[in-house]
Amino acid sequence: MMWWWWLGAKISRIPTPDQHISYFLYGHAARGMEEKNRADVALCSRPTLKRALLVKMLLHSVRYLRTTGSYIGQCKRFCSNGAANDATNSQKNEHFDIVIAGGGMVGTTMACSLARNAMLRDKKILLLEASPAKEYRLTSKYSNRVSALSEATISLMMEIDAWPLIEAARYCPVKKMQVWETSSEAVLNFNNPHLDDPIAYIVENDVLLGAVTKILTETNASVKYGTKIESCNLLDADEKPKVTLSSGEQISCSLLA
Repeated sequence: MMWWWWLGAKISRIPTPDQHISYFLYGHAARGMEEKNRADVALCSRPTLKRALLVKMLLHSVRYLRTTGSYIGQCKRFCSNGAANDATNSQKNEHFDIVIAGGGMVGTTMACSLARNAMLRDKKILLLEASPAKEYRLTSKYSNRVSALSEATISLMMEIDAWPLIEAARYCPVKKMQVWETSSEAVLNFNNPHLDDPIAYIVENDVLLGAVTKILTETNASVKYGTKIESCNLLDADEKPKVTLSSGEQISCSLLA
């Protein structure tokens, strides 16, 4: 008799979804006590019934554990998928300290100057270049697309170490310049009081862009070629600008130039 109640108490502690086994055993024992059916009580003490009850209890526990394991597996998959989605979202919403919209000679030179600045070396800088990546090679044919670089621009090129690359390619110093108009006899002359110093340097655009592009690859700045800004959300003063790129990627930045 005591063994039967002990078995019922043990089974009742097993966490099952519907507790059918516990209810069955307790109900059977209660009816046996109410009806004082000694035959049922005696039958419960038989070894065969003991084994049957234990097997039934174990099978039910195994089914419960399998169900629990299935739930745990689903939770693991959900958590792993959520982590993957968070990683994807973090990549889509990557943050940069400085984003430069537009490359070319000006944007690339600016990116080089910022990236090589000692105070900004730990900052994340991104240059958005609408054109595809291009390899610049010096040819024997001169280009008619040129720029006149002043002394201030030459100093900047020296600071970012791009001027030696330009010198190794080709350039032309300008020591005197005269400007006139066909409908007038007026003439405007430019010259340098120090005759030995040029007033400007004529450099082909491809040569200049090739030099600063090479220098930029030696810095920690990032470049996205074939990419431009589709939209920009300038939020409150306390929030960072959100930029949507032509690739669909969204980024944020502290400074948009």
